[in-house]
Amino acid sequence: MKIRCKKCFHVLKPQEEYCTSCGEHSSEIEQLMKTGYVEVSEKDKLKTALFVYLFSAIIGNGIYMIILGIIQKEAINTYVDLFCQSHSLLISSIITLAIYLILYRKELKDMVLTGTGKQLASASIIGVLLIATCILFSLLSEATRVLPLNITTYLSSGAATLFGEGDTNVFKILISYIFVAVVQEIVFRRRVIDALDNETLWGETAILIGSALLGTFLDLMWNMSLNIIIVSLIMNLTLSGIYMYTNRNVGITILIRILLIVSIVVLYYK
Repeated sequence: MKIRCKKCFHVLKPQEEYCTSCGEHSSEIEQLMKTGYVEVSEKDKLKTALFVYLFSAIIGNGIYMIILGIIQKEAINTYVDLFCQSHSLLISSIITLAIYLILYRKELKDMVLTGTGKQLASASIIGVLLIATCILFSLLSEATRVLPLNITTYLSSGAATLFGEGDTNVFKILISYIFVAVVQEIVFRRRVIDALDNETLWGETAILIGSALLGTFLDLMWNMSLNIIIVSLIMNLTLSGIYMYTNRNVGITILIRILLIVSIVVLYYK
């Protein structure tokens, strides 16, 4: 990785602590000389995470939908939205998760092995209440769904099959949203909150609200469904609080989201 001068952007050599072009001191080169490596800041990690999310998840998902739409139209002379949405989400979620697991493989233990027993127990209770609340909202109105409306409509149509052939099946939908949950927790909780906490002067309340709003917006962009906004905001606010309370344990937030997704799929599947 190239290290550039912060002032004139000259590419610095491994022992060029002071830029030979403008004389600016480089803290990165200083750290490299002392430790043999340059620690990436939380801000830079967030930039990388959001860049991957933008191109692999959001833009990639849209591209896959177009390609699958063309293939499906040529195959059966119809455009099946459910087929395109479910399969493009599956593809983009697998690719995005694989990239994140490669990028952050050294941090995986730190993501899940934190928090005291009391903190995790309290978080679990709050998680159960969150799941119950989201399920209740989902049943009350089409505008407050956990999953997009066309997905829940398919699950409750009576035509859904667990592993069967056709436009899609329940297993593909379930796997897609589990992968989405893991990806979003790594980005929205781990990267966003850590960057706001370490790189800004924001208080905990501002970080909680800011991360939840960003998470809801990006969740909306990937799922392309307006009816998930309210539940997504409630979920992101609660999970951000749990993450901060459990000393940055993203494992518990991932587990809560997976249990919520499984519960919704089981609830609607007929």
